[in-house]
Amino acid sequence: MSDEEIFEQLSSKDITADLEITDGKVEERKGEEGEGEGEEVEIPDSPHPLTELLDMSINFTDQHAKELQSKGIDVPNVNMPLWENFGKPLLNRAFWYYFPESDGMEDPRIALLAGGALTALAVAPSLVGIVRHYRSQNEKEKRKVQNDKPKTIKQAQREQIKEVAKEAEEERQKQLEQAIKESPYLKKIKYEEFAGI
Repeated sequence: MSDEEIFEQLSSKDITADLEITDGKVEERKGEEGEGEGEEVEIPDSPHPLTELLDMSINFTDQHAKELQSKGIDVPNVNMPLWENFGKPLLNRAFWYYFPESDGMEDPRIALLAGGALTALAVAPSLVGIVRHYRSQNEKEKRKVQNDKPKTIKQAQREQIKEVAKEAEEERQKQLEQAIKESPYLKKIKYEEFAGI
């Protein structure tokens, strides 16, 4: 490209600086009136596609937590009032403001930052409970496998000796309690207390 062609391209474009220097002072050049001032973005009340996506994932997590609760597993529910009353409307408004004509997937970093905190607050307790449940199941299976291992003869004999010793100790405790109850000395003390001697 020659210098003349470049000059022609530049002369057709506005290359005026945004800052003007007058009398040693730097002033920002003001745009035309009405440009960028007082513009209000109209935000619809309908749910944004990103909000619907988050809502589906939260509802799925809550449903799974309730299924585990019906089986008797201690899993907390999703904090639905926090999501419905605060997280969902705020995210919906932000999504419509920043992504008015798209589903927001053009820049997923913004969607991640905007929804991550409130979504985590709503879903985290249930997810922690679900993880605890599956970990406890794995531990139970490991213990079951360890208990099902074949025992050697010595181990079986030791366990049998322990059981016999435990039974003998329980029997001795019962006999001792019976002897205390039937002791003539105790009977005499009780009689003296009753008689006031």
